[in-house]
Amino acid sequence: MSILVEQIEDLIDRIEGSGQKVGDTREVVNATIYLNNMDYERERMEVEKYFKREQMNFEKKAQEEAFHYATLRYGLLHKINYNKFYHKELPINSRKLFVQSDDCISNIHILAREKTLKVNVYMRSSEVKCLLFIDCLGILDIVDTLKFNIYNIKAPLVTQVNVQIGSAHLYLEGDERRKDATLHTGVY
Repeated sequence: MSILVEQIEDLIDRIEGSGQKVGDTREVVNATIYLNNMDYERERMEVEKYFKREQMNFEKKAQEEAFHYATLRYGLLHKINYNKFYHKELPINSRKLFVQSDDCISNIHILAREKTLKVNVYMRSSEVKCLLFIDCLGILDIVDTLKFNIYNIKAPLVTQVNVQIGSAHLYLEGDERRKDATLHTGVY
């Protein structure tokens, strides 16, 4: 099993076991997921297996979120080019590589250094059962793009990716949003 799937399943167990009821959700606050040195393609394959096992529609969720990830990716690539052109600052020396959003992935901050790509992500909120998996894959895909655009390589590079989640939550039984990603109505 993948480390990503394992971490999210552990978070689901934690929310179900000790999460606080807030409205139609159960949540824990200030959760962290680590995506260090993960391979996007391998993790995607593992997440797709998880979704199939849980009878959830991976393609539907991935497609719904694709524009958000493309916007974040474009914002970071734009910032790299902006800093190179206007500030004559190479990405490897910058502390200015960040993008913000009003969506769930609120901030991505890149600290590209000589041997390590450090990525700090803050998510204000994430529904853990189906969306957090997709968000983490989106982040890994952005990291792969940045590796190539900053270091001009696709070869292995040490990556430290920390994802801090303000509200990690699950929808409670009866909430219509629970059915959003399911293949069969009523199966979550």
